[in-house]
Amino acid sequence: MKRLAYNAIWIVPTFLVLSCSGERAQTRVAGDESEAAGQSDMEMAAGTYTIQVTNPMPHDMIVYASGPDDEMELGLVSANGSAEFEITEPAALDVELRATDANQTHTVRGTVTLSASESVTWTIAAN
Repeated sequence: MKRLAYNAIWIVPTFLVLSCSGERAQTRVAGDESEAAGQSDMEMAAGTYTIQVTNPMPHDMIVYASGPDDEMELGLVSANGSAEFEITEPAALDVELRATDANQTHTVRGTVTLSASESVTWTIAAN
């Protein structure tokens, strides 16, 4: 009887794992349906892309990248410096960039189109 109770405990976690795997597969399929909504296979990006960011400002800037669903911090670009960032498997090739200083008193936005064949450049310039 104790063995039956022990096996019953493992049935529930196995079912939950299978359920989660099914949801993950559905998410990927739903992403493929975006082609019908006007997004081509080229916009469904895979791989690693490089962005070269130049900061002519007299203060350090923190750079963020935004896609259709989220925003992530790429990193810091020093005052009057430049930095290179990699984005892996973005949701789309058009990426909105946002740079802000530590006090969030200066914010600059721009959009770049990622290229698999070459590094994309963006200069933080006051709007």
